[in-house]
Amino acid sequence: MYVVAGLLVWPRSGDGGDGFGLLGDRGARLVWAALWAWSGCAVAVPVYATPDAISAAFAAAPAGAGWLSSLHSAVAVMFGGRV
Repeated sequence: MYVVAGLLVWPRSGDGGDGFGLLGDRGARLVWAALWAWSGCAVAVPVYATPDAISAAFAAAPAGAGWLSSLHSAVAVMFGGRV
């Protein structure tokens, strides 16, 4: 993550400041999409495929705000016992 952040903010030489660091606009979007895709696949790994995996993920997620905590709780109950 630190390497990706560094590439996104590292200034390009001779650049007027437009774009996202060494990767440019398109590269930054591709890296961001790949990061989200990898994160989604990492959650789907069979190690985490217990009957309460999705419910536990929502129940364990930090919310902070009261309305978000109740939303997390509702989604955790909705997915209870499902993979």
